[in-house]
Order: sequence, then C-alpha cells, then structure tokens
Amino acid sequence: RIGIKRIHIEEDAGKLLHDQWEDGSLVDFNRCGVPLIEIVTEPDLRSSEEAKMFLEKLKAILEYTEVSDCKMQEGSLRVDVNLSVRPKGSSEFGTRTEMKNLNSFRSVVRAIEYEAKRQIEVIKSGGKIVQETRRWDDTKGISLSMRTKEEAHDYRYFPEPDLPPIIVDDEWIESIKKRIPELPSEKKQRYIKEYALPEYDAELLTSSKAIANYFEECIKYTTNIKSASNWMMGEIMRILNDKGLEADEIVNIKIKPA
Repeated sequence: RIGIKRIHIEEDAGKLLHDQWEDGSLVDFNRCGVPLIEIVTEPDLRSSEEAKMFLEKLKAILEYTEVSDCKMQEGSLRVDVNLSVRPKGSSEFGTRTEMKNLNSFRSVVRAIEYEAKRQIEVIKSGGKIVQETRRWDDTKGISLSMRTKEEAHDYRYFPEPDLPPIIVDDEWIESIKKRIPELPSEKKQRYIKEYALPEYDAELLTSSKAIANYFEECIKYTTNIKSASNWMMGEIMRILNDKGLEADEIVNIKIKPA
C-alpha cells in the first residue's frame, strides 16, 4: 500500500528547458497559470520498479475518472522524484534529493536507479548527501545539481486572506463517490469473473481506459472472448508498437473493433 500524504492545488509556473540550449536554459511560459494538482505520496516506495507500478496504477485511475488525459509527452502528467538511501536495518531516512519534471516512466526508472547508486557511492567514499534539487539529463543518463533545497519553513508560507476555507462535508463526498466510474481494479476483477479471462489478460486489457473501451467494443461482435483478448494482446499491441503509438492512441490504427 502506498500512502497519499496530501494533494496541493496549484497553478503551473511554466518550465525550464535545459537540454535544447548549449549555453544556458530556456524558459517556457506557455502553461503559466494553468491549474494543476500535485499528489504527494508517503515515503513508501522502495525501488524503481515499485515506483513505476505505482505510477501506472495512478495514471490509469486518473484516466478512468477523466481527471486528466495523462499524456506525458504533452505535459499533462509529470513526475518529481524525491529519493534518499539508508543503510540496511536503519529506521531513519537519509537526506533526500529531488529530481523534477520527469516526463516518462522510463526516465523515472533510470533516474531512480542512477540517483540511488550516486548517493550510495558518495556515502561510501565518506561524503555527505546535500538536500538539493537535481536535474535529470535523459540523454546522458545522469543527474546534475541545480540548487540547494529549502526546508518547508524556509518557504515562509502564510494563509491567503482572499481565499475562504472550503468545507468538504460527508454529503459532498458521497455524491462524488456515486459518480466515480468503474475503476481499473474493479474492471479487471469483472473481466476475470464475467469473461473467464486469465489475470494476465485482464491486467493488460484494463491498464489503459482506451484499450478497455476498444476491447469492450470488440466483444459486442463475438462470443469468443478469449480469442478477442488474444488479438488485442498480440496483433493490436504489435501494430501500436510498430507505429510508435501510445495505448490511448488506439483509435488511430484504422482497425475498427468490428
């Protein structure tokens, strides 16, 4: 279980582009002022693989509930990685670093594995980890120091006097619960129970809302559910890969479910 600590409701401040410019950085203000939410987890993730699995699950939930289209290549979903290491058996967390704005799950995995190794090497050689913000260079496969990271109290937060408190009552929560669609985990169990599909098939078919929708259209035309599942996981996935398309772009393959 991965704990969710809190959600920040923010406005996008734009982004810095470091890789496209040799002599410095560019500032992109196109998304400035766009509302965003930042979901902060508890320090419950223990490996790059676990982080990837968590992100895939979170992405699916956000897609199914239509919170976001989660197109990472367009900036609809980004990841900040806070990472620390500690000696085996120790209960105290080490000093953490933060790598911001990672834009693919592959980058997240590579950044976690590199940064963990870097921190271990620093400690083993007698050095100390500095709390800082680091930049992940996906081309070189390394993280680079950007600036020291302040503690929360250094930000000098204070309440915004023009924003009234929002009271979230039980009635509101219940009304939202009733509007939540079938989530991926529930859909997966239904596929196993209703269609007698193996867990592997059900997991893959429900991992993306677009794939699940396409599959459910397909099985309107056949009683051979397993055969439809095999085609989805074989030929259809192969075509997506060959064309370099994401799962949510399945409508672009020009093969109708029928």
